[in-house]
Amino acid sequence: MDCRFCEGRIIGYGFVEVTGLNRMDTCVFVHPQHKNQGIGSLLLTKVEERAYVLAKGKKEEQRLMNQIAFTNSGARNLIEKRGYQFSRLYERMKIKLEEQPDQPQLQGMTIRPFQPDHDEETLFSLYDETFRDSWGYTKKDYSTWISQKRGDGYDPSLWFLVWEDSKAVGFLMCRMQDDGLFIDLLGVKRNYRKHGIGKALLLHAFSAAYQRNQKTILLYVDSDSLTNANRLYQQVGMSPHSQTAVYMKELTF
Repeated sequence: MDCRFCEGRIIGYGFVEVTGLNRMDTCVFVHPQHKNQGIGSLLLTKVEERAYVLAKGKKEEQRLMNQIAFTNSGARNLIEKRGYQFSRLYERMKIKLEEQPDQPQLQGMTIRPFQPDHDEETLFSLYDETFRDSWGYTKKDYSTWISQKRGDGYDPSLWFLVWEDSKAVGFLMCRMQDDGLFIDLLGVKRNYRKHGIGKALLLHAFSAAYQRNQKTILLYVDSDSLTNANRLYQQVGMSPHSQTAVYMKELTF
């Protein structure tokens, strides 16, 4: 991560993170009072320099993904001039719970909490299988993926799996943030979709949040999701709150 300071205060920062075998995610932030001073451009340069270092020696073509508030026209113009191309629009959805949600019953299946030191490989296998048909998917290795999910802010007591007998068929991972419970990942095996599993997992997470006195639930969803995930979230009462534009750039050597 690279930071810029003014009179001892951080006024901007940028970072790049390896998120797959051929993908790196990057973001650049500049304090509103210090925009239009070239800070964003400088940080973007630093971030790309770091990305090239991380990409060195890798066989796969590397892609840089940059996420920007859709309404931030200045930032979008900057990265478009630097060769990034608009790829996707994500919606930030939100719900404010008024009461504890009812728990739907799944026929022949049960929702169980994640068991540390037991369910890690099952959870990763579910993630890898269920997210293959989502936009931006890149192959990840197990050790890197699970280590990232053990970082600050993650809470395994807010991870849940759906089981049919001894077979795991769906999962949900969420975590507490300052502004609410954030749904990080939700996946259901293809043959088990459209059976209410995703909805049941969401309402289960809502109930867990309510019991912790957290009434605000948040998530991001691809506006063009192949699984129509945004329609599922609307069914449980969530509504769009803001939009994020995703830009992509191929790293060339």
